[in-house]
Amino acid sequence: MGTVLTLVLWVSLVVLLLGTVIRLVRISLHPVERSIVITPAPKTRWGVLWFFVVETVFFRTLLKGSLGTWLFGWLFHVCLLLMFLVHLRYLSPTPNSLTLWLMPHSALIASGLIVGLAGLLVRRLTIDRLRYISTLSDYLHLVLLLFIAVGGVTMARLGSVNVYEVTVFVQHVMSGQWADLTFNWVLATHVVGAGLVMCLYPFSKLFHGPLSWFNPTRSQTRRIRS
Repeated sequence: MGTVLTLVLWVSLVVLLLGTVIRLVRISLHPVERSIVITPAPKTRWGVLWFFVVETVFFRTLLKGSLGTWLFGWLFHVCLLLMFLVHLRYLSPTPNSLTLWLMPHSALIASGLIVGLAGLLVRRLTIDRLRYISTLSDYLHLVLLLFIAVGGVTMARLGSVNVYEVTVFVQHVMSGQWADLTFNWVLATHVVGAGLVMCLYPFSKLFHGPLSWFNPTRSQTRRIRS
């Protein structure tokens, strides 16, 4: 099991990093020939930067468009970030202070993650205007993320995973070494699901966060070029 999961993680990391770099380079080299800002727009580049910071942290535009989508979307993204920080425990036998503070609240964070994803999925299934613009990939992404989150909660509830063994395994993987791991089908599906998301991320709508920073309607100032 360890050999297979090591290969899965190595391939996923390579695809994630290379795919992200290639896509960002291609987007950054694409010329924007005219000003197509949506007013009211910031007047300075610092104003544009502040807009993106607020947009990235609070999803202000989404809040103006749909309170329900904003609520579930913001909850999902915040809990995903916190869960990522919790998972940093596996990178070191001595986690940092923030990770140590978050670890006792991991069940609450996981619950928020699942509620956010389930809410987004239900809204896409039940609201006509969202269902009309949704594609099969939109549903599959949400289902896959839900599958990973539920798998993580299942492992925590069953207590069937040796945290120390997983920590050693992850450290070996990150250092480019082969590692062994006791077979656990829930852990295996959890890791494979995470690897699949990593591979899909640079080439799918999941990449919408970085793409928003290159949106020509948002990244230009109000000044008209001569």
